[in-house]
Amino acid sequence: MQNRVVKRKGRKVALIRDSGVLTERRSQIAEAALDLFLGSGYHNTNVREIALASKISVGSLFNYFTNKEEILFYVLDHGHKAIETGLTELTDKLNQWISESRSAEEVMAEICARYIWMTHQSRRFTLLAYQETKSLVAKSREELFERERRVLAMLERAVLYGADQGAWSAQDARLKASAVVMIGHSWAIRQWLWRREIPSIEEFINRNVGIVLDLVSGKRSTNYVFSLDQLGVLKGERQILASRD
Repeated sequence: MQNRVVKRKGRKVALIRDSGVLTERRSQIAEAALDLFLGSGYHNTNVREIALASKISVGSLFNYFTNKEEILFYVLDHGHKAIETGLTELTDKLNQWISESRSAEEVMAEICARYIWMTHQSRRFTLLAYQETKSLVAKSREELFERERRVLAMLERAVLYGADQGAWSAQDARLKASAVVMIGHSWAIRQWLWRREIPSIEEFINRNVGIVLDLVSGKRSTNYVFSLDQLGVLKGERQILASRD
């Protein structure tokens, strides 16, 4: 049985001897905090409210977390780990399908459908990540970003597999993979819209698989190229954009 020492402001404030209790209580606090962060926002939620929602005292809460940011990182990290477990399983599937020389379209459809389902299962975490990742310190943000890069790399590999099979071009493979990520995330961050127009995750998956297959195959009659002048972007705005790049 492992001991867990939690420090606050350089001092030991508790020794949690039961690792099972530690994990259970931290999960309980994190779940209560997730509800509050999504409902009121991270900066509008204080530790006292989290303790109240967790049905413990503020002093007890500090036995498990040193501060509010640590709670936020725990929630985001826990969500990312769940996604990474799903990503590992999905990558294994991709390797299997490639070794079986399945058709590029079948592989892309399967990967897309399973990825959207995976993001559906973690949709509350995804929404919080969009809202509050900026609130983390740089080191914690980079850990989360690195996991996102692994997701993107897996999806890009599926696109490139299709290119190797001659099903479509390898051009803009990473942009195409990124579009799949955004489609999956949109189920979480735009549910206020989809609830009215697409009543079920199953329908959302099936409609978007078709969109993704059209996207990666590059089906279009004309290549459109726009300049900022055509879009009516003023010179001053272009200078601002250039300074941000």
